Amino acid sequence: MKADEDREFGELLRSAGPDASPPAGARERVRRQLLARLDLGSGAPAPGRGGGRRGARFWALRTAPAAAAVLAALVAWWLLAGGVQTASADFAEVLRRVRRVTSAAFDIVVTVPGREPLRARRQVAYPHRHRTTWPDGKVHVFNGAEQTGMVLRPWIKQAVLTPARVDPEGPDPLSELRRADVSAGRHVGRETVAGRAAVVYEVARPQGPMRVWVEPDGELPLRIEARSASRGGGEVIMVLENFAWNRPMADALFAVVPPAGYAVERPLRDVSEASLIGLLRTCAELGGGAFPARLDAPTVVRLIMASRPAEDVTYVPEDVTPGFMDWGAEAEAAYRACRRGLAFIEKVSGNDSWRYTGGGVRLGDAAAVVCRWRPEGSTTYRVVTGELRVVDAAADDLPARAENPSREGPPAK
Repeated sequence: MKADEDREFGELLRSAGPDASPPAGARERVRRQLLARLDLGSGAPAPGRGGGRRGARFWALRTAPAAAAVLAALVAWWLLAGGVQTASADFAEVLRRVRRVTSAAFDIVVTVPGREPLRARRQVAYPHRHRTTWPDGKVHVFNGAEQTGMVLRPWIKQAVLTPARVDPEGPDPLSELRRADVSAGRHVGRETVAGRAAVVYEVARPQGPMRVWVEPDGELPLRIEARSASRGGGEVIMVLENFAWNRPMADALFAVVPPAGYAVERPLRDVSEASLIGLLRTCAELGGGAFPARLDAPTVVRLIMASRPAEDVTYVPEDVTPGFMDWGAEAEAAYRACRRGLAFIEKVSGNDSWRYTGGGVRLGDAAAVVCRWRPEGSTTYRVVTGELRVVDAAADDLPARAENPSREGPPAK
């Protein structure tokens, strides 16, 4: 009977090692893959087992101890070194299903040593639309189709609209999981979470481990927990829980249209060279007198956060965006001022002429080139020196102006 085959197959899996048995739901997939690769004989099937190659193979398995030993060895190889990554037959299937999700809603709980946990609710509609609601009522919306972000502050009826060209799916562990490689995950056991049985995977990541609890049948996460080192020591823990998968979400949730009665601020509408100079000066001053290796939003946030007392920082993830932290009004105002300079970079980089070459340059170095770009319709470039002077230069003059490859980072986006 099929139950006998299942039992025999399970015994072989267990014999391969204490952690070799795949989670529930994987056994049939592993069996099909193994049988497609093994040929244990073509003798007649045992009576009552039916014809065909599958019946012949299980008959050979029961009647030939040597063949069974060979199969056990092959199972061990398959699980531990072959087609099933790190003893987990189903992690690839988990990734496949997570990547096929069309929408998700979940709670985010961030715990930092010495601080009360911070909780928010996030709604995501793939691709590239998300909405995060904080306990104080503040709302962050990103709409990738419109390349626009919006912050709503209902207590003062204010809406801030900003262009947002680049959106990773958002800085949360679910987005990391969707981008993970199958080789990064391993099956570590089974646990009960929120009263439900779950298969547990651990996913390797540079900033710290991430664990994923998955429904054995649905194979979508019940809980995701990511751990990262925090500023000043200790550990930041971000937990995603209370998932709702593939529920319909109204387009209005992600509309970047301010509610009626809200004052609208568009801080990036009118940007100029002065905005860029302000950004460069701030970065150099926060960097101890030297310009940073890169000039982009994550770099600006890290510089601002490094200047703040540790107790003022609720959460600073590695893949940081300002909409995902509670970092205080002063730091937020500093970022918004710098964001005008970043918006100017976005504005002038459309013709691919923008280059930032300031990494390691000291503020005040008149001979060094920090950045340059060519205005639309112009044949000459605008060049910013280390003393933050803006001068015109012909293309032929640029190499003589210390266009040093060792200092040049990628264009800011």
